[in-house]
Amino acid sequence: QDLELIIQATKVPSEFPDFIRSVLIPMHDSSGKKGSGILKGHYYFAGHYSECASIDYKVEGRDRPFRGAYFKIGIDLLFRPNSHNDSC
Repeated sequence: QDLELIIQATKVPSEFPDFIRSVLIPMHDSSGKKGSGILKGHYYFAGHYSECASIDYKVEGRDRPFRGAYFKIGIDLLFRPNSHNDSC
């Protein structure tokens, strides 16, 4: 449900201005982003946890809200496909 809502909001942003302002922009801002130093072994990029965790958006027609929870990305140093258990 959450992924569907994100996809719909990005396809037709004019129909979801409050969701974009309250959820998508804070999610993007707080998420971990690849930075410099990858060739020197820097492969862990944490985001801003409290900003992400503060996302708590009431979705019309649903019993549960849209909540932020994750805030980091990692790069699989072996560049394995996502189907591998230990890959990112």
